[in-house]
Amino acid sequence: MTTIFLKNSLVGELKNSPSISHENLKQIEVIVDDIYHLIDLEQEKKQQNMQQEFQERNSQLETMADLINDLSNELETKLFEFKKLADNLHKIEQELKKIFAFNYSCKQASHHFYHPSINPCILIDTQMPFLVKQENKFILETKKIELLKAHK
Repeated sequence: MTTIFLKNSLVGELKNSPSISHENLKQIEVIVDDIYHLIDLEQEKKQQNMQQEFQERNSQLETMADLINDLSNELETKLFEFKKLADNLHKIEQELKKIFAFNYSCKQASHHFYHPSINPCILIDTQMPFLVKQENKFILETKKIELLKAHK
C-alpha cells in the first residue's frame, strides 16, 4: 500500500516536470514499477522467511515442551519408586530393630541362666539373621544361629 502511494507521488512529480517527455515518463514509470515490484517481492520473501523461522522455533519449543513433560513424568515415576524404596527401608529398619532387641534379650537371658532346654535363643528361625555389633558397626550374622541350634 505504501509502495503504491510512493510510486504514484513520484510519477506525479515527474509528470508535472516540463523537461521530461511523455515517452521518457513512460520508461521511468516502467522502471519505477519494476523497482517497487522488486521491493514488494523482497518484503514478501522476508515475511516468508520470518514465518518459516517462527514455525521452526515454534516446532523446537513444542519438542522441548514434550521432552520436559516426558522428563517430568519420568521424574514423578522415579520419585514414586524412591518413596516405595524408602518405605521398604523403613520396614527393614524396624525388623532389624526387632531382631537386635531379640538378640540382646537372648544375650541377657544367657548371662543370667543357661540351660539348653530353656535358652530362648533356640527359638530363633534359621532364616532370621542376628544383628551383631563388631567394631562399632552392626552386621548381620547367620553363624550364631547355627551355633545356638547346636545347643538344642
